[in-house]
Amino acid sequence: MSILTSLFTGASGLGAHGDAIGVVGDNIANSSTVGFRAARASFADVLGGSAPSTQRYGAGVRMTGPQTRFTQGSLQQTVARAQRLIGQRQVSFQIDPQAFDRFGVSVAPTFVLLKSGSTATPCAAGACFAASSFALVAGDVSLDYALEFFRRSAPAFRREATGLLSKLKGGT
Repeated sequence: MSILTSLFTGASGLGAHGDAIGVVGDNIANSSTVGFRAARASFADVLGGSAPSTQRYGAGVRMTGPQTRFTQGSLQQTVARAQRLIGQRQVSFQIDPQAFDRFGVSVAPTFVLLKSGSTATPCAAGACFAASSFALVAGDVSLDYALEFFRRSAPAFRREATGLLSKLKGGT
């Protein structure tokens, strides 16, 4: 191994760890953001075939990307909070395949807030709602976060979201 190859290998390590420090910085900066999921850096060897010059056997290391760290229990916590919101009625959570057509859902999980008094129209899913009659937020977020998001970003749904948030937090 030549001295130049050693320098390139060392430089790649410094660059990869610099990227990893960026991931740590994002974790610290967003630690109090509702719905944020921490990430960790993952690394991989850079072998000769993927290096800029195929004359080298190894070219150091690279960061393959941040991996989101999901915590256990987020779905159970959401179900428990929803149960408190709904009250003593027996409810269940299920994946509704027709929701993809009914509400234009493109990813799961997705929270949907339907405006009071909305009427459905016939469609392939049986009954669909106009885009103006519902709001949605996608991702592994809490029920609180979804309702707060609706309250802040969808003025037409502010009343419904505020009422549900109040019930969720123990109000009437």
